[in-house]
Amino acid sequence: MNKTEYMNKLKQELNGLPAAVIEDTLWSYEAKFVDAMLAGRDEHEIAASLPPAHLVAAQSGHGP
Repeated sequence: MNKTEYMNKLKQELNGLPAAVIEDTLWSYEAKFVDAMLAGRDEHEIAASLPPAHLVAAQSGHGP
């Protein structure tokens, strides 16, 4: 899975949550990709190291 696929899946899983939660979560995971890519990691490796999108969405729905 590459960055685009991961982010699309995450957006799909977040559907139905408040807009602010969706935006914050997507920006947070975008930053994770950017930071790791700047550190020399491949986007496939990054996606594989992140939690599955459905788990991120489930945790995002419950707040901090």
